[in-house]
Amino acid sequence: MKNVPLSEKLGAMAVVDRLRHQQLHVQEYLDLPRRRDEIANGIRDYYQTHGIAFDDALVEQGVREFFSQRLAFAPPELGGFGKLLTRLLLLRDTPHRPAARRGADLGWLIPVLLGALLLLTFFAFVIAQDIKSKQAAAPETSPVTIITAPAETTHPPAPQAPPRAQQAQPPAMVQTEPPAADQGQDMLRQAEPRQDLRTIELHPF
Repeated sequence: MKNVPLSEKLGAMAVVDRLRHQQLHVQEYLDLPRRRDEIANGIRDYYQTHGIAFDDALVEQGVREFFSQRLAFAPPELGGFGKLLTRLLLLRDTPHRPAARRGADLGWLIPVLLGALLLLTFFAFVIAQDIKSKQAAAPETSPVTIITAPAETTHPPAPQAPPRAQQAQPPAMVQTEPPAADQGQDMLRQAEPRQDLRTIELHPF
């Protein structure tokens, strides 16, 4: 025992502890009467602390029915493929069926599996060929370096003076002479209203 390394001792102790805990759990779950009494007492304490009226016989009956269905195994519902495999296994293990009949029932499964395998291989080959053809058709692009000359610094052109002919000239001064005295009198005469002497009537005062 002195030559046994410490790591192996610790590993063995871990396994022993795990098995011991599993055994305690199994014993706890298999001791159904004691477990039922503990759960029933817990339910009664809960009802009493919350002020809920209860019947001891009803609590006992509910706990007993719960434990009667607790360890029952409910098989999961099988799908289509699971049902097929189950049927094949049942046909294979049927003792009253002759061996030739059982072999005939399973004989069609081998061609189906081989056909599915060949179909998958064909699709994989087609996809690989398609990928290779696309890679071969794609042109090889090499990196292209573009060298640009430095930009020349250009100065903006100086504004040019407009030609002399297009330069704005000051408007010419127009001298107006005052109208003559005779012309002014004629204009006044034309502006005065004319009266027809024939339409004037004299009224005595």
